[in-house]
Amino acid sequence: MGPRGRTRQEISELLGRAAEQAHHAEAYHDAAADPGLLQGQAAQQAARDAAAMQLIELAGCTEAFTVYGDAGTTLGRLDDTLARLRKVRTRQTHPESGESPPPVTPRFLGNVITQLKTAIDNLDDQSLSRMPADQRSALHSIRAGLSQIEIDGLPNADALRPRDLHYAGYYREIQFGRLAKATGLYDNYGKAADPREVDVNSSISDADNFAHKFHAMRTGHDKSRLPVSVVAPDHSHRVSGRLLSEIMRELRRVRQTPAEQLKEIEKGRETRALEERQDAIRKLAETYADITGDPKASEPVRSYLQGHEPSLERDAIDAIREALYIAAARDGSYMAIAEETRNRCLKLSFALHDAERDGRLIDILDAAELATQASAEAQPQAAGDPRLAAQPEADQQRHQANLSFAERYGLPPTGEAVLSREHGPEQEPEPEP
Repeated sequence: MGPRGRTRQEISELLGRAAEQAHHAEAYHDAAADPGLLQGQAAQQAARDAAAMQLIELAGCTEAFTVYGDAGTTLGRLDDTLARLRKVRTRQTHPESGESPPPVTPRFLGNVITQLKTAIDNLDDQSLSRMPADQRSALHSIRAGLSQIEIDGLPNADALRPRDLHYAGYYREIQFGRLAKATGLYDNYGKAADPREVDVNSSISDADNFAHKFHAMRTGHDKSRLPVSVVAPDHSHRVSGRLLSEIMRELRRVRQTPAEQLKEIEKGRETRALEERQDAIRKLAETYADITGDPKASEPVRSYLQGHEPSLERDAIDAIREALYIAAARDGSYMAIAEETRNRCLKLSFALHDAERDGRLIDILDAAELATQASAEAQPQAAGDPRLAAQPEADQQRHQANLSFAERYGLPPTGEAVLSREHGPEQEPEPEP
């Protein structure tokens, strides 16, 4: 009895995952133009993906070596090392299995390289002399793979290079190829009537080759020229003007019912809302770190919002961030912020004090309130004192400072609003509902 065919739901899930991997690959190759744009967790993930691709490339260099040694011999130890390397490669190149392999970190890859070099260097003369010519040539290929990694260098999340991001892209392309191939829909040998399916089939073929003979596909006398990316606009049979990820989404959509499409649209909204909330938390945490001049101050803010304020939506978090910016500016306008937002700022300041003994935000908020009181007391005097006739010029200077502060923290400037409140008629605050 043959293997069970994929259900429609399984095929839809595989196509969705394949489209996502293609999108990741496109993003990595684009980011190679400016690797410094990737920071934090994104940079760490890119380094892991690049290291995984280097491990896959190295494993491909070992495939022709098939000599097996007895346990306890130098050849046996080399055989054991190669078996472990190939096992890791298999787990990294078969996402369709449903198992999540452990990440390949640059440090892990460095340990694998050290073990493999040691096993090769320890081969005794007798084992080498008895080795067939083709196996000595295969051993040379392994050494060439090791030398290539030494030339290329291991990825570093703190100093990513264009090559690292291209390698991360190739790794994601292999994931795409395996997932798309597992659907069983695109084994058309380039003869499908739909050019999109021809494109996908060609991409799957090259992604498969990347998983086994990537080093051989590099060109140039020093192997410095990398193969054409599966997601590149000039890839073989690419539909003109189309991204591979877009094509995969289209091919998936035509297999969905209207109800499934609507459900996915709603799920996409929820995912975007979650991503936007996480981005707002990150920006708020970074703003507080910049205000205090302490890079470590961001993590407690992030932890508090994620763990103790799960109900706060993005707009509320952005409002807290703007309020901190205004409080730090001490321009006398802090008390004009909505009371609900000020209470949230106060709650955050108490949480930081209780959890980290960090009273800096309390001090910032206190100083902002005092600045508001001082500004309110100074305004009546300015109205009848000729010595303060030049005050608008000073206000303009302060307004420019506010703009600079806003640019620094990426927030909308509040200078105009502040000036209008200070020089215009005082208005009673609207009563809260």
